Amino acid sequence: LKTMDSKNNLHFTNAMPELMISKDVADKSYDAVMLTVADMKFLPKELQFLKAYIDTFVQILNAVGPVNRDYDDERRFRDAIEAGMKKTLAAGVESILLICCPHPNYPTAELVTTLAALQSLYRPLELRELNTTNNKRQVKQLGIWCSADASVSKKYVEMIKMATAIECGRTVARDIGGSDPERMCPLNAAEYTTKLFQNSHVHVTVELGTEYPLMQAVNRAADKIPRHQAKIVKLQYVGQGPIEETVLLVGKGVTLDTGGLNIKIGSAMNGMSRDKCGAAAVIGFFQALEQLQPKGLKAIGSAVFVRNSVGPESFSCDEILTSRSGKRIRIINTDAEGRMIMLDPLCEMKELAIGEVNPHIYTIATLTGHAGLTVGYGYNVN
Repeated sequence: LKTMDSKNNLHFTNAMPELMISKDVADKSYDAVMLTVADMKFLPKELQFLKAYIDTFVQILNAVGPVNRDYDDERRFRDAIEAGMKKTLAAGVESILLICCPHPNYPTAELVTTLAALQSLYRPLELRELNTTNNKRQVKQLGIWCSADASVSKKYVEMIKMATAIECGRTVARDIGGSDPERMCPLNAAEYTTKLFQNSHVHVTVELGTEYPLMQAVNRAADKIPRHQAKIVKLQYVGQGPIEETVLLVGKGVTLDTGGLNIKIGSAMNGMSRDKCGAAAVIGFFQALEQLQPKGLKAIGSAVFVRNSVGPESFSCDEILTSRSGKRIRIINTDAEGRMIMLDPLCEMKELAIGEVNPHIYTIATLTGHAGLTVGYGYNVN
């Protein structure tokens, strides 16, 4: 697999640890073993000897807790491994062997556990780019234990392939979505994506979006500053063989949402650099496609990066704008910029879908204000 350590993408170096399969729980190349299990009765026969260690050294065990309540699901495994990873990292461990005991009611428990461990090891892009002596990746190797049984080994190989692809995509999404409004201004987001997909199966073009009048209205206040000028990042992946399904994605990428002239007041603007997580998710999805290269699938994406700034050129309430589709729209509140920047690309996707095989159109956006009211602040790309 082409991972985030690709030589073609030097600024992704050290984004992920090496992910390996190990069939030996006593492998000396690991300096910590983490066992995640819901019930000791699910401990594989090869691991029965660990019971004695668990009785003596409780910290080796990540107890999932109850998984049979109405509201329990695989996230119980995620929560357990995240708690265990915090303790392990605090102990200075550099190489971890992860054991996730299978559960008959949760067939994806191993995948969820692996992804949770990888997420715990993610380091923000700005931190990775510091390139200082004290900024090296702590965990260099993450091993996944599996039984010596051939059928189980095959299952784990496929699981690790999927986990690697998903985590590569999520790393990209976190890099773009979580970075500050200058590190991932529209210009830098476009450059990041272009470099990411060099020599890949994903074709990338960057446009100014002059054919998107609603997006250009939002862009007016920022347009005179080159790095803040809106960018439309268009992506396309075409799998091998006859195309059986087409996915068309539009992602909201507001690099900073001031609210425009209906400005966000007080601390309401805090965190609004993460209003670009929709576009980040679209680009992350294409990174996962690059890893997996599924056959029979065509994917078309538009990641719309705009800064909703305030200035003399700002679009305002009471303006009447004509969209790409010809619809006339009266602006009531400029803080509804997300739908404004996505409507015209969405109209374009509708036009394209007519000529595609079995098309499905999706929009992806972070509704930051609503998310904050609903689940609080501190959300991220999981």
